[in-house]
Amino acid sequence: MNPLKSISGTIIGGFVLAAIILYFMPGEHVVGVPLKSLVIWLHVLSGVTWIGLLYYFNFVHHAFTLGLMGDSPNPYATTIGIGAWLGTIMLFNVWGLIWPNQKKILGMVEATAEEVAKAKNIALLASRSNTLMSIPMLMSMIGPGHGWMM
Repeated sequence: MNPLKSISGTIIGGFVLAAIILYFMPGEHVVGVPLKSLVIWLHVLSGVTWIGLLYYFNFVHHAFTLGLMGDSPNPYATTIGIGAWLGTIMLFNVWGLIWPNQKKILGMVEATAEEVAKAKNIALLASRSNTLMSIPMLMSMIGPGHGWMM
């Protein structure tokens, strides 16, 4: 079963992906997360979900190198870099997959019934992929400033 075929599977997948990223990051965050950090993270996630903002990221050089280009690894830059890359993938999903296919679905671009059916599936899966990535992306970009992943 493909988790991207249902919204609950997509959201659960996002939390699983966030947990996997958290597990592989250095530090003592896996054993126990302070309640304050969890509340802050849930508050930020709720606020972003409420206003419909799926992603926001900064194009800074160290975010895209994952903090691995210097003499010693930088966990802060690595964490933010993961979020920036997830946001970048989401950006390309919107402009390269979702929007072109939405134009076919909405009748803004001529398409056969077969092309519209295919466009619906592509747009759905790309949109669900963005929803899945938005959870660990948000955790990666907001978390380091609040003690979540350091």
